[in-house]
Amino acid sequence: MKLKPDDFSAYKLRGEAYYFLQNYQEAIHDWNRALNINPNDTKIHKNRGLCYLQVKDLEKGIEDLTQVVKLCPNHPEIYQIHLYLGSAYLALNQAEEAIKYLDRAIEINPNLSEAYNSRCGAYCVIGDLDKAIFDLDKVVELEPQSIETYCNRGYLYAQLGKSQEALENYNFAININFNYLDAHLKKALVHIDLKDYNKALEAYDRAIQIDSNDAEVYYGRGWNYQQLEIYQKALEDYGKAIKLNPQYADAYFARGCVYETLKEKEKAVKNYQISAQLYHKEEKYSKYNQILKKLNITDSNSN
Repeated sequence: MKLKPDDFSAYKLRGEAYYFLQNYQEAIHDWNRALNINPNDTKIHKNRGLCYLQVKDLEKGIEDLTQVVKLCPNHPEIYQIHLYLGSAYLALNQAEEAIKYLDRAIEINPNLSEAYNSRCGAYCVIGDLDKAIFDLDKVVELEPQSIETYCNRGYLYAQLGKSQEALENYNFAININFNYLDAHLKKALVHIDLKDYNKALEAYDRAIQIDSNDAEVYYGRGWNYQQLEIYQKALEDYGKAIKLNPQYADAYFARGCVYETLKEKEKAVKNYQISAQLYHKEEKYSKYNQILKKLNITDSNSN
C-alpha cells in the first residue's frame, strides 16, 4: 500500500484476502482504512462485523451489522444480517434484543432453522420454555433428521417435568443414530427422576458400550447402582471414573458414601478427605464444608 495509500479498492480486496485466510485482525485493519475512505460501503461493514464476531468483539460486530441494516434495509442477505445480530445479542445474554432481531430474520425467511435454534436459546434465557419448544418443533419440521434438536427438545420437556415427552424425543434421536451418546445419558437422567433405576441402568450400559472412556458415564452408572444398593458394582464404577479422571471430586465423595454404608470407615474417611481437597481446589466451598461436617460425624462414630 506504499504506492497508493488512499486506494479504497486495494484495502477492500486485501481485507477480503485476509478474511479468506482467517487472518481476521489484518482484515479488520485493512477494512478500517477502506471505511475511512468510503464509510458507507455495506459489504465492508458486513464483513468487518463478521470479523469482529469471529474475534469475540461482539459490541463492534453488532455496531457494523446494525450499520448494514440502516444503510441497506433491502440488502439481499438482510435476513442473515438479522440472524447474526440476534446471535450476537444472545451471546451477550441480551435475550430480549436477540429475539427482536431473530423475529425479523424468521419473518423474512421462515425456513431459517438457525434462527429458530437461536431464538429457542433466547427464550430459554428468559425462562419461556414453551416458546423454546415451539421453535424446536419448527426446526424438526425443517430438519427431521436433526439428532441434536430432538435431544434439546427432550431436555426442555424434562425441565418442564414432562418425562414421557422427553423420553420420546431421546428415543427419536437414538432411532436416527443409536451411537449418539448424549441421548442415552439424558434418557438415563429422566429414568432416575422417575426412580426407574433399572431402566436408567440399561441406558448407562448402552452409553458405556458407545464410549468406555467417559468418567462421567461410569460415575452416573455407579450412582445408579448405589440407589439399587448394589454396592460392589457401585464401587467398581466409581473406581473406573476415578481412574479415568483422578481429579473427580464427586466420584471420591460418592465412593466414600458407599464405604460409609458398608461400615468401612477408614476407606470412607480417606475418600472424603480426597474429595474435600479437590472441592477446595475447585473453590466449591459449600461442598467442601459439607464434607468437613461429614468427616467430623464419621470420626466421632468411629471412636
